[in-house]
Order: sequence, then structure tokens, then C-alpha cells
Amino acid sequence: MFALLSCGDSKLNMFMVRVLEILRARKSLKVAKGFPILGNIGKVGLLASHVLSVVTTVGPFINPYNGHNYTRYDGISPLKSGMNALQICAKQSTPFQDFRNYVATFTSKEEFEWAASKGLITTVPALINGRTSYEEYALNIHFDYSPEEGYLVFDQLTGRPYSYFQAPPDAPSGLSGCQLMAVLDGASAPTQLLIGFQNQEDLSSSIICEYGGVQDPFLSQIDTTGGIITVTRLSGFNIASLSLQFVGTTSFGCISISRLNSTSASCTILPGTGAFNVTITDGVKTAVVPWSFNAPYLKSVYPPLNLSPGTNFIIYGGNFGTITAKIQIYVTSQKFPCTIQSVKIPGQAYEISYAADISGYQLLPITIVVDNVQSYLTMVPIWDTSSKSFFSPFPVTMYFDPSLIGQVIGLADENIGAALGLIESPVTANLLKSTYPLFYNTTKNQWTLFEDFFFQGISPRRASNPNLAANFYSTNIPNTALFQAKSPYFDLSTFIISPAATSADYYKHLAQYIPNVQVVGGTILVNTTGDSAKTVQLTSYGSRFGSSQNFRIDDNLIVPVEYDPINNYGLLIINIAPGYGSSTFNISTDGRTYQTTIEYGNPVISGATNIGTTGGAISIVGYNYYILNSVITIKMGPITCSNPNIVVAHKTIVCNMPASSGKGMLVVQVGSKPSVGFNWSYQDPFISGATVSSSPNTLTISGSNFGPLPTNILVFVTSPKLGGDVPCTEVLLPTPHTQITAKVPKTAHGRMVNVYVSVSNVKSNNTASVILTPYLDSLLSLPFTEGGSVDMVAYFDSVDDVGNPITAVDMLVNNSAAIPVTCKVRYTPPTKAILSCPMPAGFYPFLVSIVTPYGISNQIAATYSKPNIVSVSPLKYLAPGLVTISGNSFGDLSLPLYAAIGNFTNMQNCTNARIIDPYRIECFYDASITAPADPKRSLNVTITTTFGSTTKEMFIYATTLSCPNNCSSHGTCNTDSGDCICEKGYLSSADCSVADGGNNGGKPETNENGTTTIPVKGLNFTISITHLRELDMDDVPIKTLPISDALWVNEQLNENSMQHNGIFDNDTAVISIVSTYYPNSSTIIFAGQEMVMPTNSIKYEITVSNWTWQDQLSQLQVIYNSFTDQSSTIGCDNDQVAQTNVTTSTDGDTIYWFQIQSGNTIMNAKFSNRMIVDERIIRASVKLLDHDDELYLNVSSTGKFNVLTAITTPYFDDRVVLDPSFSALLQYKDQQQQDECATSDPSKWKLIVIVVCSAIGGLAVATISVISYKRWKLQRKSRNKLNRLAKMNQDNGL
Repeated sequence: MFALLSCGDSKLNMFMVRVLEILRARKSLKVAKGFPILGNIGKVGLLASHVLSVVTTVGPFINPYNGHNYTRYDGISPLKSGMNALQICAKQSTPFQDFRNYVATFTSKEEFEWAASKGLITTVPALINGRTSYEEYALNIHFDYSPEEGYLVFDQLTGRPYSYFQAPPDAPSGLSGCQLMAVLDGASAPTQLLIGFQNQEDLSSSIICEYGGVQDPFLSQIDTTGGIITVTRLSGFNIASLSLQFVGTTSFGCISISRLNSTSASCTILPGTGAFNVTITDGVKTAVVPWSFNAPYLKSVYPPLNLSPGTNFIIYGGNFGTITAKIQIYVTSQKFPCTIQSVKIPGQAYEISYAADISGYQLLPITIVVDNVQSYLTMVPIWDTSSKSFFSPFPVTMYFDPSLIGQVIGLADENIGAALGLIESPVTANLLKSTYPLFYNTTKNQWTLFEDFFFQGISPRRASNPNLAANFYSTNIPNTALFQAKSPYFDLSTFIISPAATSADYYKHLAQYIPNVQVVGGTILVNTTGDSAKTVQLTSYGSRFGSSQNFRIDDNLIVPVEYDPINNYGLLIINIAPGYGSSTFNISTDGRTYQTTIEYGNPVISGATNIGTTGGAISIVGYNYYILNSVITIKMGPITCSNPNIVVAHKTIVCNMPASSGKGMLVVQVGSKPSVGFNWSYQDPFISGATVSSSPNTLTISGSNFGPLPTNILVFVTSPKLGGDVPCTEVLLPTPHTQITAKVPKTAHGRMVNVYVSVSNVKSNNTASVILTPYLDSLLSLPFTEGGSVDMVAYFDSVDDVGNPITAVDMLVNNSAAIPVTCKVRYTPPTKAILSCPMPAGFYPFLVSIVTPYGISNQIAATYSKPNIVSVSPLKYLAPGLVTISGNSFGDLSLPLYAAIGNFTNMQNCTNARIIDPYRIECFYDASITAPADPKRSLNVTITTTFGSTTKEMFIYATTLSCPNNCSSHGTCNTDSGDCICEKGYLSSADCSVADGGNNGGKPETNENGTTTIPVKGLNFTISITHLRELDMDDVPIKTLPISDALWVNEQLNENSMQHNGIFDNDTAVISIVSTYYPNSSTIIFAGQEMVMPTNSIKYEITVSNWTWQDQLSQLQVIYNSFTDQSSTIGCDNDQVAQTNVTTSTDGDTIYWFQIQSGNTIMNAKFSNRMIVDERIIRASVKLLDHDDELYLNVSSTGKFNVLTAITTPYFDDRVVLDPSFSALLQYKDQQQQDECATSDPSKWKLIVIVVCSAIGGLAVATISVISYKRWKLQRKSRNKLNRLAKMNQDNGL
């Protein structure tokens, strides 16, 4: 009887053909003509569903060994799957239907023989329990859907049985998704069982079902070495009182019982052998179940080259137990008995012999019985002494991929892996032929083996590596032309190589196990001290009982300290001498050499002494330093520690470090092997004291370990207000290692500081405290000779030594306090101080220094300022007269001075120059020098005094200008300025048109966003700067900056003046506007031009700076928009409507004023005829833009009257200053008209709104609308910059 295993994988199951041939020979099963013997790939079947159609039963029978009932069912059409088989067994009507039936499980030879004796197992295959998993190469056969579910039966990879399993010798290996069947094969041996494999999708029509044991406890499997087992299905048992008694050829109990859960426990079984009845009881409930140790198995066999009687050979495996008397061993299919001659490894390896003549038979199968547990072994690797390797032919499906051999066949002997083999000698061929069993049919009574070679053209090559030639053995000379595109196979009956046969044939593959010696971990690691008993663990170094080895270190043969491949396989102990670097280690096994490396360890530093920067000997401790000074190199970066000397072998080195400094990674190198870097440094610098001298202060620092090079030294001073460590400069080393000098940067002066040094990045371990005197850095401005402020930059702490703020300091003039000067202090974080020190009038050079709580500063030289020209009064060309030059620092009033006006090639003395007062000079100019042809230029003015000379473009000839409305017959026109000099009683308006006391509004109110409101009965006028626009030399716009993009900051300068400063997110330009309200008529001077400001008017001084030009030939336009309603109402009854119109001056190509009149309301706009460009005063250029200018598209709106005005400036480096002014008034024909609306509806009144500097189309000249809070921080950052610009304008008298 045998077991068949049928599989549902994608490979053709060639051995199934054999099963059908057996059945045909029996003639117990008729196969229809044309029945597909092989079936479809993946659906190999034994029986068609229509062969048996009527269900017949055999049984039930009670097995006396276990008390279970067995029944056979035939003619089931069809089973189809193992699950169907389970359902069929569960549904059968039997006398035992109280509990579920299941597919029968067979675990012992006795159980199989009893079933055959009852007719349950016949020549017709019947499905029994046991299958492999469906996953590919899940090759353990186990029980399923039964009380023994999960119980291991057979391992296809190694051929190892776990219980009785008698497979046919040609059963294929490496199959998945398979099911067991049982069949009686009387042709081979009437008592044998054939357990086979059946396809899951097309199963047999017969099945053997079993009942019983479903509720019995179940014990897990274990090898004869003993160990922990688990006991499950203990429902109803009191586990705390549980005991297990095993009764067989011996009796014993299970010890150390431990509860796992309510229905399972574990316990320990001592080593043993045999099958047992196990009594499980808690004193109340008892169950008896059969159980056995796992079956014996073989890893390898070492057969003799001839199989003559009495020849000894070795078998090696496991589960033999330790009692030799209980072991029975049989060879060949005839089961000739063997005698154990010696025990090689107890329980595993035995030297055996047989007395019978087995010629005519193959050595396999080998049957082993250990204490009534039997194994039947056909798949066993055998040792071939000629090739020094193991072989194992194994059956596979037709289309098996040889590269997968390692996945379908297991390891041999001591974990030696399989590869496709090659027969290279007749010795190997004869060994295989005499060892492995034949097929069981008469037509195919030989092995036909695929080997690891093919023909590449006429050259035999290894299939696994086509670059290698194949040294194959054959008794014939193959005709290679027959082999093209075909695989050769070897016929063991003839020893002939033939081409691959047709698909109707089936073959075995030849597995070969070549021992490859390898060291676990590869490289052998050892310290430089060597190792007299170095353990080397090998994964393999040959077969356990058939190989011989020798060992070499650097080609020197060595004798291992310990080497016992039989009893301690894989363990090698060798003596490795002291050394460094690396050595080769060779293991030669059966002529095959494996080489690896003995690597002596890299040196390791565990500690090192340090030394001062003067250098000296250091000691380095660690290991792996060896014993030769000559092979040692020691470095820290580029620094070499010389003269290494090993003072303790392998462990301690002394070497000399040169004078140097710093820290780094200390590396010891032995031969070519460096250590891991060890953090090492020269001793830390130490400061013993520090002194200060001169200003800027020079530090002198005393101490030790400063090193030999000043370039490696950094000196720092630090204090809380410095915001961090401040490096000193000009570091010198007057005395190497012990003294440093360094200059303290000016920013750190005037405070107490701590001093520390860093030498090659090693910081001193202490500091020294010193007081640094204040430092006077530079002059920001000089005082005028008439007296004024000298502004200076100094550096000192903002608080004294007790924390009081320093708000003022004394200034010493010429190192004396005779002239008492106290300076106001304004700090610029983190350390700068701006000093404003008032100086009296004077005319001499002087030295200044300051005194703070931290001492007296250095001195710097100063003088009074040279002359400064702010403006010059005009004359008409060729109309001589007195000229007034305004400015500062004109010097000693008693000393003569020089004044001149002209151009660079012709300067004309301005004669009789005299100083009227400290701010004005008067002289007579003949007005004879021609004005520059370029309107963007003016004549130079030069003033020379004892303190120097100043020349500026300042003089412009006056032109005849008209006045608005010709002064309304109530005033005289000043044709130099275009201003009306109104008669008394008409001073309220720019054109003298309104009598004093008329309605030109109350006091304008300007709020924080710059909106100025004049409450006048009439119309609203709005004036705004809308754009800054750059024009190229062809007057084409190339850059336009909308004022609506500006961010604004306001500052109230006094009661009537406000400053509005604007910057842009996307541009560098800065615009600053000072708006001043004049409640009464006043005369002002701008750039030397007198201008009359009417009552209730507002004046703007506009500065544009920091403009980024696109071209130096460009001009800049400042664009104003003046707008109001297109029409207005005259009177109180809305019965008179007037259109809005504009009137401008008509003097030359520029305008100096314009009026917008709507009904009774007039807005006057007045422009200075001068502008300040950098330090020059030139004639202004003002014009109204044409209505087709593109900017009108941005400002026009329904019902509004818009006038765009452009003031055009030439290229400037720094700034341009403009000076427009605006006023509004209400005209009346007579007093009656003033009164007639006195009580009229105030809703008809309109406010005149002058909005200062704006968004497009609505806001006004000099301020912003509403600045959102989220911009406050940015505005705050720009405030100081913009305010300084405005102050600069004021300081220059603009």
C-alpha cells in the first residue's frame, strides 16, 4: 500500500501517469477511450466523474487501536475539493451520527494495515486526510479538518516523515495544493500502502471517512529529544489537577504542567522513543488517546562504492533515540536487515552493515523502525566519494524550472544546499544506479536524469553558468546536432546522453550538493595580541563523515587547537599569532579551497593625557597597538606626534607633541589601519590678568597656553549691552604662549567687559574683567561760526556702573573744562551714542573729548563749519543791484570776505561784500553774466572766508511774472514773484479780490490722516499728488509710481505744521511733505524767492529722494490732481448754475499759478519759480498735462472737473525740493449777497477740502488717508530715516 499525493499547481504531474498505469495493469478500473491522462495544466485528475456513479460503502469498522469508526464510500460523483470531502463525510448517515465525521487520518503503519485488512484500502485509490498548502512551495503535508488538524505528516523538501508515510519512490517533489490518497499496490508488494497526491479540483470518487476523537484531547508532536508539548481540547478538565501518563514499551509522565488557558496546557516530556496510549485525567474526568514521538529520518547516507555483503557504511539523520537496541534498519525494497556496528553520534549517526546479498536491488528505500515507530525513506542524499559531493535524483513535473531547485528540495547532511547536478564519472553513474530505486512499471525501469549542462553549438556548457564548460560523462559520443534547442538527459540504464524526449515522457532531475566552506560572518576578527584559542564558526566545511580538511594562515599549514567535525560540526578553534593588518585564512575541503581574511583589529584609543601649548610627551592608552614602533603613526589633524614608543605592548604608547594649540581628533594608525578619532586638545588657555592702555583701548593679556602663533588666537570682550561676544583686532603675541595684545573695537568701549581668549578654537577656562574708556568716533556736523551744535558719534554704555541711565555727558574742549559744554545723548542700539553738544560762537580749530562714568575718551580734531549758502535773492539780467546771500558760518564779522557770481569760466566779483548779520551777506552785483542756456542750470555763487570757500549753483535772474486777476485793482503786482501786494483791507486773498472780513472760511482743521477742511460756503476742492513719473529724453514715460502705493508716517512739527513721510514696498523712493497752515497773510522765502501766503492758506514743501533712475538723461515729474464739480450753484435757490473753469499764468513755457473757479468759489494754486535740486537752485518747470495724457484715465470720474499739473525736475543724485501752495475763497458781488443766504439751508453749503497726499483721484497733497495698524511696524522703522531727511531740509534753511 502507498500514499498518493495529487496537486493543483501549474506544473504537469508526471507521476500521475504512473498511477493510471498501475490502475490499468490492475484492470480494476476501466478508463474510457481518449480519457485525458494528463488533463489540463493545473487540473491533473485520476478519475473522471462518470466512472463510478452509484455510491457503495464498506464498513463501518471499529479500529481496536483507537476505538474510531471507519467507512469507505465509492462512486461519489465527484468530490471536487477537500472541503467537499469533509462535507460528504460529515453528512453520511451512520450509527455514529451524534458527532461529526471527518476524512480519515492515518498516523501509523498498523493503522494502514488494519484498514487494508478490512477492505477500506483497495486497488482503487481513495481520498484520505492530508494536504499541502495552496501557496507555491508550501511543501509540508499536514492533516486538515480533523481532530489532528495541523499535524505534520511529511516534508517534501527534505523527504522527512513525521509519522508513517510510505510514498512511491517516483513521487514528485516541490508540489503545492495537494491531497493524500491511499491505494493497495499488489503488483509491487501486496502489503504495501501507496499514499499519493490528488488534484484539489478533480478528486477521486472514493473517500474514507472516520468518526471518533473529535472531543478527545490533542497532544502536539515532538522529536525524540523531548521538550515542551501542548495539550488542547481540555474542556471539562480541571487543569490545576491534571496529569498525563504515557504507556507503551515504557511508561512515563509529563512533568511541569502549566495552564495556558481554560482548555489548554503545556508540559515537558523527557527524551524517549515509541508510540503510546496517553491517559489524561484530573481525578474526575479521564481520556485515553494514542500518541507517538516523531518518526526517524535521514539527512544523508554514505554508501560504499560496491554493495557487497558485510560492507560498512554510515547513515546520518535524527529521531533514533539513544537506545541502540530499539533501532531496526532495513535496506532495499526487500527490507534486508542491517546491523549497527558503531554509534557515531548518539540518536543521529550510525555505522551499519548488512549480511544479505543485495545485488540486483537498489540500496534505497531504507526502512527504519525505532521502538515501533516506522519510517520508509526514498528521498535521501547520498555521498559520492569520487566527486566529493552528495547526489539526490528527484522527480518533478515536465516543465519544472531548474533554477528553482532550491525551493523544491531541501538541504543535505549539514545544511548543504542543492543545485542542478552533473555526472562527471562512471563511478558516480554506477553509484546512482546501485543506490536509487527504479520505477515500478516494466516499460520505464530506469532513471532518466536531466543534468546541469546544455550544448552551445557543439560546446557543452553548464546551464547554471554558460561561461563554464560542462565536463559530462557518457558512454556515447553525442551527435550535438540532435541537441539543438533540446535539453540532454542521462539514461542510468545505458549511461548514454540523449536529447530531451516528447511530452509523454517524464524525467527526474539530478540534485547535487557540493559542500561550500564558509565562515560565519566571513572575516575573522582578532586583536593584535592574537588569540591562542580563536573560535571560528563554519557554516559548512564538507560532509560530516566523508570529507577531509586542512587549514592555512598566510600559506602556512596549521594544526587546529580543536577540530571534531563529527561530534562538534562547524566548530573550529585555531591559534592566531600576534600581528597587525590582515592575514589570509584558507580552508581546503576535498580539494575545494575557501579563503577569507583574518583581520587584526583597528587600534582603539580609550584615553590620552594632554600637554600645554609648549608641547611635550603624552601617553595614549587603549589596545590593538601591536609591538613595533616602526609601524605606528600618530596625528591630530596635520600635527604629528613624533617618536612613538610602545611602553606596554599593544596597550600604551608615548609620543611627543610639538608646540602648537587647539583641539582635534587624535588618530593612532598601526600599519594601514587607523583608529577612530579621539577628542584631544592641548591644555585650555588660562588668563592670569588683563590691563588696558590708550584709546582705542589696547588689551594686554597675561596667562598660559596661548600657543606659538597669533593667527590661531581670537580675543573677545563681552558685556550684557553688547548683545554677544565682540572680537578684538590686531592680535599679537609678544611672548609666545604667555602674553597677548589686542585692539578693542570701538563699539565695545565705554563699559566694563569680561575678556576671554580662544586658541585654535579652544576657549579659555576663565575670564578677566577690565574697564574700557569711551571712544569718540566721528563728527556728524560742525558748529557754525555764529554758534551751534557739534554732533558726534561715540561709543559707551547707556548706563553707569550701578545701572542709572546716562542721558548727558560733559565735553572737554582742548582737554579743558574752561568752556562748559554738556552734550545730550541719544542712543542707537546696541552700542552707538549720538551726542549733540552746543558750541558758542567761535573762529578757531579745537580738540574735543568726552567724560563718562567709565573715563575720558580719546580726542578728535574739529573746526567751525565753512560757509554754507542757502539762497540768493534775484536781480533782473543787466539790472545791477544789491544781492542778499543767505546762509550760515560766514565767520568773523570784522574780517573781510570774498563773494562772486558767475559760471565756471567767468566769475564776477560781487563787490562791497559785507556781513549784515550772522546769516546774511550783502554785495553789489552788476548782473552782467549771461544765464546758462540750459534751463536746468543756474549761476554759481562763491563765498570765501577764513574758514574756507563754498560754491553753489544758486543765482537765478528774475523774470517778469503776471499776478492772478491783475490783483483785482486792489493791489500791486510784484512781477519778480507773481505775487499781489494787496492794499490794506484786501489782504485775505491771493488776488486781492476779497475784502478783509469776507467769507474765506474759518481756521482749517487738519487731522491725523492729513485732511485739511476749510469751512466756506461754496464748493469742495481737492488737491492730491497722484504719481511720480520718470520720462526718458523723448518725454516717453518709462517708470510710474502711484502714490496710492505709499506707506505713511505722520509727525506734528508744531501747531500749524505737520510732516508726512512715505515709502514704498516695491521701490526705493522716499517722499516727504511738510504742510504748513498760515492763518494770516505772510511773506516767506523759498530758495531765495519771496512769496506771499494769503490768509487761511496752506503751503507744502515736497522732497523726493532715493529715486532709482532708469536713465541718467531722464526727468522726474511730480503729478498733482486738482478737481471739483463740473458745475456749481450760485445763490440760495439753485436758480443760477455756473460751469467750472481754470485760469493759468501766461508767462513763458511754465506756469507759476492757476485758478479754478466754480461759481463764487475760487481755488488758487501758486508755485515757486524755483526748485532745489541736490545743492543747486534752478528755475522750476510747471505745466498742465494735456487731456489725452494716459494719467487722466486714472483720475476722471462723472461730474468732476480734473486738472493734472506736473512739476518736472532734472536728474538728481540725492533729492529734489518743491514748494507749491494753495488757498480757497468765496467771492461776493456785494454785502447783500453775503447776507441773503445767512439763514439759508446749511445743507447747500459745501466744504473745501484740501487732502494732503493720497490715493488716486481723491486724496490730497501732503498726507495719507488712513494708515492701517498692520503697517505700523514698517512705518515705525522708516520714521527715523524720513525725519532725518526733513530735518536736513530744515537745517539747510529750506
